[in-house]
Amino acid sequence: GEAKEQAKAEKEAEAAKQEAYEAFKEGERDTTAADAWLAQQARAYDDIENIRAARVIDPPPPSIWDIIKKAAADAWETTKAFVQEKVVQPAKDAFDKAVTTAQNIVATVHNKYEEVKKEAIQKWENTKQWMYTHIVQPTKEAWDSVKLYYSPAAELKWDPALRPIESFHQDQYNVTSGTGDVECVTTTVVMVRNIMNEYLAHLSNQSQLPDLTVDGYIKDLDSKGFEELKYRIPSNTPDLSLPIIGPITDSSPAGWMHPRFQMPYALNEFAAEFDREYGYSYTIEQSSGNSYLDIARNVREGNLVIIHGMWNVDPSQTNPLTNLHAWIGGTPHTLGPVISMDANSITILDTGAKNTYTFTRDEFMKFWGEPTNVQVPWPQWLPETLRVKVTPINTYTPPWTMTVITPDAVVSPTSAPASSLTDTTTSTPQP
Repeated sequence: GEAKEQAKAEKEAEAAKQEAYEAFKEGERDTTAADAWLAQQARAYDDIENIRAARVIDPPPPSIWDIIKKAAADAWETTKAFVQEKVVQPAKDAFDKAVTTAQNIVATVHNKYEEVKKEAIQKWENTKQWMYTHIVQPTKEAWDSVKLYYSPAAELKWDPALRPIESFHQDQYNVTSGTGDVECVTTTVVMVRNIMNEYLAHLSNQSQLPDLTVDGYIKDLDSKGFEELKYRIPSNTPDLSLPIIGPITDSSPAGWMHPRFQMPYALNEFAAEFDREYGYSYTIEQSSGNSYLDIARNVREGNLVIIHGMWNVDPSQTNPLTNLHAWIGGTPHTLGPVISMDANSITILDTGAKNTYTFTRDEFMKFWGEPTNVQVPWPQWLPETLRVKVTPINTYTPPWTMTVITPDAVVSPTSAPASSLTDTTTSTPQP
């Protein structure tokens, strides 16, 4: 019904339009027909709008093509959904799972590799450490010990809080008894006594006994009478006299302290005094046939090493038969302790005007290795091997003799340490 009414209205509007046009064409200027047509158009428009407002105009039914297109679209969407659900997604899931599995395998292999690598590195480090601890380090230490054992370099260990060793020097020629020429052993004993006195007092943290002077010690020994012979030949001993030759005026035994038969008693008496005073002391050991390296080893250990040697008789000596030194092969000398040494030289605290005496190694080995047998005063140009010895024994010390003072490191028993005297003379020194 609506379509018919719309068609009717359109037909009337067309007739009015034609009528208006015909009137205009014939020259009529009356606008009544036109106005009537416009009014009719307005009413027709209003009627259409009213109809549309009153009801909803249903769209036309779809065509067959539209139905086919829609069915095809629906089928495509269904197919896509099926393929997505049944093919694509499972394939993607399977692929992702395969990738994840592969990644996990790779990660597991990598982790295992890193673990094995770390373990291998750690085992290698452990092996290196074991080799260093059990092979390299012991070998190095053994080699260092061997090198040190055969090293001639040494310097006496000494606490810097104490006086330097050189400051304990005393001059044997300053004694007032007139026996200074032969007081080297006595002077060395007093210097060593003062060194050990300061060391042991410091070690025990007690007040130090006063230092001794050589002159004071000699006067004390001279006051002992016959007992002095245990330590030293008294200062008032007369000159020696030999049959036919007569008095040996160039050298008197007065004041001699023999390094083998008297010096140990003097040192042990001081050791007993320190043991009573401080609870610490020292031991002494005298031996012959030593080497240059034996001195170095003892010095490195902190021991005081006293050296006993022999200067050859001065070739300018006018009457060697009246020189007691000539009858024992030279002028004996004791000095010490050794302060420092190396492959070329050795420096020792001396008993002369200078604090120390430095030998070249060759000079020292000759001085230290001179035999002291009783012998005819042969000319100095005569080789030692051709000089006939009157006795096979050494009147002073055998070649390469040293006396080693070993300080206590701990409190010692309250008894005087006994000296240990050994004679291990060898035919040649081992520098």
